[in-house]
Amino acid sequence: VLNDKQLREKLIKKGLEQVKKFSWEKTAKQTLRLLYEK
Repeated sequence: VLNDKQLREKLIKKGLEQVKKFSWEKTAKQTLRLLYEK
């Protein structure tokens, strides 16, 4: 990764896309939904 600029850029791009899927608000809503399921 240190010596492969293309791989590094690809991993950064994928990581930034992945992190968009997570937020504290979304996590809290999912947790509450699970807690209140019957």
